[in-house]
Amino acid sequence: MMVEILGKIQYVYELNNSIDIVGGRLYVFLKQHVREGKAYYEYLGSMFSTLEDNTTAFMSAFLTISTHYALPAAPQAELVELKQALDKNDRGLEFEGKALV
Repeated sequence: MMVEILGKIQYVYELNNSIDIVGGRLYVFLKQHVREGKAYYEYLGSMFSTLEDNTTAFMSAFLTISTHYALPAAPQAELVELKQALDKNDRGLEFEGKALV
């Protein structure tokens, strides 16, 4: 599944406690809702993993409320800007999935 997050297409992955954590990445946490056969993803928050993060412990707060996540790929400066924009507008952000569920 893909979504457009603030103008950029991102792949969306199912969140579970066995994913491989990649250090130095921005994780965008989403909750999937299905309406009329289409997936919509509510923004719940985002976090940067550090180079030392290699377990799901750093995102444990999101494991109980999120269903999916995205890993935007961009230079670090752009990822910081994206995180700031998401956090600034986080109330009510929802992204439409680009495939039928």
